[in-house]
Amino acid sequence: MTKLNKSFSSLLGKFKNPCISIYLSFPESKIKFEIKAKNISDKIKDLLKEYSLSEKEIKSSIKRFQQTYKDISSEILPNKGIAIFISGDFCKHYILPFRVHENVLSGSNFYLKPILPCYCDEKCFYILALSQNHVRFLECDEYEAKELKLPNIPQTVDEAIGKDILEKQLQAHTSSIGVGAHGATTFHGHGVGKDHHADNILHFFRAVDKGLHSILKNQNYPLIVASVDYLLPLYREANSYAFILDEGILGSPEREQNQNLHKKALPIIRKYHQDKVEKENKRYIELGRDNLTSGVIEDIVPKAFNGKVDTLFITDVDEWGVFNLKTNSVSHHTSRKLKDEELTNLAAVHTLLHKGKVYMLPLDKMPVKASLAAILRY
Repeated sequence: MTKLNKSFSSLLGKFKNPCISIYLSFPESKIKFEIKAKNISDKIKDLLKEYSLSEKEIKSSIKRFQQTYKDISSEILPNKGIAIFISGDFCKHYILPFRVHENVLSGSNFYLKPILPCYCDEKCFYILALSQNHVRFLECDEYEAKELKLPNIPQTVDEAIGKDILEKQLQAHTSSIGVGAHGATTFHGHGVGKDHHADNILHFFRAVDKGLHSILKNQNYPLIVASVDYLLPLYREANSYAFILDEGILGSPEREQNQNLHKKALPIIRKYHQDKVEKENKRYIELGRDNLTSGVIEDIVPKAFNGKVDTLFITDVDEWGVFNLKTNSVSHHTSRKLKDEELTNLAAVHTLLHKGKVYMLPLDKMPVKASLAAILRY
């Protein structure tokens, strides 16, 4: 899971106005890095002139950008992007796992739309790779998988059960064997060894589930289990995590590299996300009958500010305007004007601040033909 996923919430909230958001892809050479640094510095200067900032404050913001950009430019990373956020003394940057369109924007909040899919589309997930002899736990997003250490989790059935219990089970199994009237070996009971083995695996899986509590506590990302087919129902019986998926990665994961498991998990997680969006779209239509939806930007932005939006749907289309906090009203413009903000981004930031959900969708997947739509709480 990328650094961005884990610290996205730090980009929400109140910052000193204006907030500067900078997006660009890695240049192909050091010379192009220098050219971009000059061009973006000029753009920052032009934007900040729109606000009542002193020359010292403008120079300070430009200096923060240039120092951050210089640190990043020590290496060239093809097919990667860069996001830099500056507001007063605040400055953060992220290396993005994808290329982005170059853009420099200012506003009362950071412009987060280019990175919203990383955080809001629920493409974050976990993979639990299980066999009787090994356990791996991967923290994933759309672009990468990171294996986490599992210090409090047994790695094998034997380790979970313990040698003493295994020896007692073996003795009990041996004592159930006798000799028949003609010297033939007979067994008393039904499938004693097999039953013990299944119980041992279940005990092992319960220990794994218990050990994962510290990682999964308060999380809601989906969990995909990778194992041979007959172990899946046993782990589901032991599992206590509410967001385990029905579909798993079938086959022994022992020789599978993390990258291969991640690749096999992506179609599962994409289908899970697609199904969830379709359910939300249906919910939008159903709640529309009770006037609990809106597809009007002038209506949605104030409601997002006031915590009334439960679920927000946005597209990559930018909508410019001004939100007046005193009058709780929006002036929506057909093209960008001085000090305008991108209104769909504004609605998304405040929906997230009030613990709402945000989905970024293509226009043809929106519940209505609009760049912004919302399910309201009341």
